[in-house]
Amino acid sequence: MKDVRIARGDKAKFNIELTKGDALVRWFKDGQELQFSEHVSLSIDGKRQKLKIYEATSEDAGVYSCQVGEQTSAARLVVEEPEIDFIRRLPDVTLVPLDEDALFTIELSKPDVPVQWFKKGVPIKESAKYTIIDEGRVKKLIVSDCSVDDAVEYSAVVLNVKTSSRLKVEVVEAPPKISIESPKKYRVKKGHDVDMTVRFSAAPKPTDEWTVDGRVIVKSKRIIKTCDEESATLTIKKVEEKDVGDYTLKLVNTHGEASTEIKLIIGREPGKPEGPLVVKNIRHDRVTIQWKPPKDDGGYDITEYIIEKCEKTKKTWTRITEVTEETLTYEIENLNKDIEYIFRVIARNEVGPSEPLESEPVTMKLTFDKPGAPQGPLEVSGMTKTSFTIMWNPPESDGGSPIIEYNVEMKETSKKSWTKVGTTKEDITYISVSDLKTDAAYEFRITATNAIGTGPPYLSEEPIVTGKRISKYFSVNALKIIINREKNFLI
Repeated sequence: MKDVRIARGDKAKFNIELTKGDALVRWFKDGQELQFSEHVSLSIDGKRQKLKIYEATSEDAGVYSCQVGEQTSAARLVVEEPEIDFIRRLPDVTLVPLDEDALFTIELSKPDVPVQWFKKGVPIKESAKYTIIDEGRVKKLIVSDCSVDDAVEYSAVVLNVKTSSRLKVEVVEAPPKISIESPKKYRVKKGHDVDMTVRFSAAPKPTDEWTVDGRVIVKSKRIIKTCDEESATLTIKKVEEKDVGDYTLKLVNTHGEASTEIKLIIGREPGKPEGPLVVKNIRHDRVTIQWKPPKDDGGYDITEYIIEKCEKTKKTWTRITEVTEETLTYEIENLNKDIEYIFRVIARNEVGPSEPLESEPVTMKLTFDKPGAPQGPLEVSGMTKTSFTIMWNPPESDGGSPIIEYNVEMKETSKKSWTKVGTTKEDITYISVSDLKTDAAYEFRITATNAIGTGPPYLSEEPIVTGKRISKYFSVNALKIIINREKNFLI
């Protein structure tokens, strides 16, 4: 037995454990044999006995002893005046359903006094599991999502006083219910282990049966099944191609059943990027390459693309860079004039790299040409009854020389002659037109010009009707063009 020190009004406990459960034990206080009552009680659980003194007073202080045959054990009970009083104590027992939150509440005689909460004698720290609330004189502890492991004694200690409650988790019998958070698909590398876990709630504990493609799975050294009160797991060691398939878990107890399906996939390297590998904007020292993602990602997300180059005569590949999975175009710089290059792009996922996608040989020459046609389709915004703004895309090739300007012309669909709208400088690919006829249909012709000359025109795919509602919208600081029937001029 151990000495006990409590505040007046608290409960005192003395515990002993015997070598035999049927031994005769006599209890004493200050040498006088105890008479048990509602105030002083004895509980017996096999070899364990527990003496309890409820709402102790100063008169309960003294030496308590127990005698078994010729052997005696004793301990002292000290009852102190409380430094603070409980207005509301914890109940002896707190009952909560399984998977629900338990609330413990105390009220003190004065505020601003720190409280330490304990679980089975161990201090509790606030976390996702435990929430501690201080509302002045009222203090609360919330134990979230209670399981059978939480069914122990909880205590609140304030200065020299203490109150305790035993949590009982009520298990309500119910059929199996599978958690919606359980994965429906598992990807694993060939030769690696996989644990396919399904979480559920059920009472009593269900039996589990795993099947794959309709065949019942039998335990082996390589395939292991485990099931507890909250989850069922199928472990497959060193996954092989034959393990791939659709798995089904069936859970059954006396109240019902539930099942779920899981797909097991072996991840592999991705297929090569989809071709062709386009080489454009060719200059004497740089090119731009463009590709598409692979059709087959190997069961894993693409993590990066590897870009390499090779001089055709040497056939030795040199890594240029790695780019993110979102990048599908890249400008390669610092190339040598008059050298014939081959470029290639490799996709990589968690498993490894793909086969490369190669370009046709390209020679770096100091040659220039007129730019290509601007690209459509035209986007229209700012539509009114007499004006709107159009926007286009640059040519696929600038001819090796930067774009100097874009020339914009227009005509009414019913007429043959084109009227100049205006020009925009360098990379400005939008223009606004005004003073147009309401409900009139207009066509547009746009050309790009570099130092070599003006390239072929882009013709709008369909007429634009002034005042017609436009669904697409973009916001630009548009350069305004004013047109009248007498004269066209640029502002």
